Amino acid sequence: MLILGTGGHIDHGKTSLIRALTGHNTDRLKEEQERGMTIDLGFASLTLPSGQTLGIVDVPGHHRFIKNMLAGVGGINIFLLVVAADDGWMPQTQEHMNIVNLLGITQGIVALTKMDLVDEDWLDLVKEDIGEHLAGTGLAAAPIIPVSSVSGAGVDQLVQELDQLSQGVPQPADEDDPLLWVDRVFSIKGAGTVVTGTLTQGCLAVERQVELGPHGEMARIRGLQVHDRDVTMAAPGSRTAVNVASLEVPEVHRGMYLHYPGLRRAVTVIDTRLRLLDEAPALETLQQVKLYRGSLETMARVKLLGQDRLEPGESCFAQLTLETAATFRPGDPFIVRHPGQDVTSGGGTFLQEGLPARGRRLRLVGPNKHRLQWPFATAEPLLDLDYLQRLLDASPAQRAARIAGSRPYWDKQELRAAVGRLPDGLVELHSYVLADGRWQELQEQITKTLKDYHRANPMAPGLAREVLRSQLGLPLSLFNAAIEAMADVHETAHVVHHSSHLGVLTAEQEQKAAALVEHLAAQRHEPPTITQLVDQQWPKQLLDALLFQKRLTLLDGQYVVTPGILEAIGQALPALGESDGFTVAQFRDMLGTTRKYALAYLDYFDRRGITVRDGDLRRVRPQR
Repeated sequence: MLILGTGGHIDHGKTSLIRALTGHNTDRLKEEQERGMTIDLGFASLTLPSGQTLGIVDVPGHHRFIKNMLAGVGGINIFLLVVAADDGWMPQTQEHMNIVNLLGITQGIVALTKMDLVDEDWLDLVKEDIGEHLAGTGLAAAPIIPVSSVSGAGVDQLVQELDQLSQGVPQPADEDDPLLWVDRVFSIKGAGTVVTGTLTQGCLAVERQVELGPHGEMARIRGLQVHDRDVTMAAPGSRTAVNVASLEVPEVHRGMYLHYPGLRRAVTVIDTRLRLLDEAPALETLQQVKLYRGSLETMARVKLLGQDRLEPGESCFAQLTLETAATFRPGDPFIVRHPGQDVTSGGGTFLQEGLPARGRRLRLVGPNKHRLQWPFATAEPLLDLDYLQRLLDASPAQRAARIAGSRPYWDKQELRAAVGRLPDGLVELHSYVLADGRWQELQEQITKTLKDYHRANPMAPGLAREVLRSQLGLPLSLFNAAIEAMADVHETAHVVHHSSHLGVLTAEQEQKAAALVEHLAAQRHEPPTITQLVDQQWPKQLLDALLFQKRLTLLDGQYVVTPGILEAIGQALPALGESDGFTVAQFRDMLGTTRKYALAYLDYFDRRGITVRDGDLRRVRPQR
């Protein structure tokens, strides 16, 4: 992507250069062309000798239209600064360069137009002056090429330089994560609404569903054009026109953006590193600025973090609250301008979506303040400036990993929308993802909670699952997945216990347990229920402990027997007939009990494969 800037008050040199490069004017309004001054964005394309096509965004040079320039500068790869030789470096040229530096653009060329209107000595002086202005910027090494749109001198060299420079432009990694900032919208009879913009990353394809940010309206792509040619897919870096179904022109305006559904978040509070230009006015906390991101212009209130005033040429961490929500990814740059003086103040780097911070200690407030710590944590959540510094210093991959670890857990789709490509090393539990360190913390907390409970309640089989979940404060699906994933944690009958827990009875409790076994043996053929035993003053805690230790068994979920009783009855089954089988009545008569108890025993034997049901009969399964 190529963007043109200008240093002149009037755009005659730039307009002529575009015509010389491309053979046609950019598609701006006719009256603007006739005035010779760009007041809004213009667009054209240039096919290079290598066969690659550059999309040209022609931006205003006049200082009164810097906001329009900012709408076109987002997402470009190469900056072509156009300086008229008879004018030289102008104040608005400096403002363009300030913006380019703040956006981190380091690929560029200077086209020194109207070379045929000045002599060699003046041309050399202007080149020297431009070099001095570029020193210390990202374009310090940019070639300065004198050109004449009248004679064509230097134009071929300029094209060759652009071709060579474009070879080194990296392509966005994730093709299925498009972002198109809308800079124009109009309607075509028979086609409907068309939006245009620069496809800063990813690919758009015909018939795909897209979401219009920040409000989330859904639409379908009917058609695509790139450089006035119909295509089925638009590649990253291209000027793209999108014919969208289900959207009306009044619903769309400059500053909105298209993306695939669910892959981006619209945020209103951002944590950032903010830098002021040397010549900018000082900035005080709670002051308002104009923020420019992509084609969006919005007011934002600034809260400086750790200080109340930011001096010219300095930088600090800040939290900005935007009037209009926008999409950001970590590392995205933006520009801020002074709303009263109408000058570029500086820019910033987006680090993460912010949570409102208050006071000197930067105490987090609001309904989402606890999402940065475990629900079972007791410390007050604070905004950590050291963490923001680590984000600022990190590579893109490291930044994504650190953001993943900044919360105890993330909804997978939410993290994908926040950072783009998911980092490696995540643990996936149901629809949630956790950084490896966070997963270790969760396992340690679950283990500690269970062991503390086991020490305080040695006879109890474990902690009721809902009690444990409420203590951990986890979503149900995450809790279930975590318990299932832990090899040393088990759940039985809605009770969770650690594998190291065996249940320990005192000597007195062991005596009580022995008495209970004798009591059950005396009524083996008509076993009591748990409720009946509790009514008979047998301690519920003792019953739970013996069931957990498998020293008692429940029939039909309610009748209490011992393993010894079950073994004795099982050994008597063959006497009823292994080959011919037996009926429920025969089994009932053998035990001398009623049908309900007989069925409870037979259900137990059926479930364990000791007996096999065949119609009204049951047969004893031969032992292997």
